[in-house]
Amino acid sequence: MEFADINSCIQDFNDLGNDYKVLEDLNKEYITKLEEVSDLQSKCVKEVGHQKYRLGILSGSIKK
Repeated sequence: MEFADINSCIQDFNDLGNDYKVLEDLNKEYITKLEEVSDLQSKCVKEVGHQKYRLGILSGSIKK
């Protein structure tokens, strides 16, 4: 894409800057959500492990 004059180039450059700011905000939101999901996933894995442990104890008690 070519521009006829410098003003068109400047306007396009400014538009790109604004688009980049929007992209940065979206990326920050994405990172925040990803961290939230990772935290929840870790908690779930921990709880599943604890449930397996408790089921193992119950299973051992039933076998006796």
